[in-house]
Order: sequence, then structure tokens, then C-alpha cells
Amino acid sequence: MGMLAIGNGEPCPFCGKYISEKADDVFKHVEKEHPHKLAKKLFGKKK
Repeated sequence: MGMLAIGNGEPCPFCGKYISEKADDVFKHVEKEHPHKLAKKLFGKKK
């Protein structure tokens, strides 16, 4: 399993877009806009 760390004021790790200074808003963006990339980062490749 993987790990994804997002700090306050950092851009989206997948597209670089700044969402806001709240990490939960960044996670909502990633969850909605990049679900496949998020799943791959957290759970790795399917076997």
C-alpha cells in the first residue's frame, strides 16, 4: 500500500493546480478529478 501526503498550501500532486490552503479541499479535488491516479498511488497496481 502507498501513502499520499498533502500539506497546507501545496498544489495537487497530480496536476499542480492550487485548490486552497485547506488540505481537505485538495483531497476532495484529487478524489473527484484524479480517482484512478489516487487509487494507483494508494493501493498500487492490480495483480
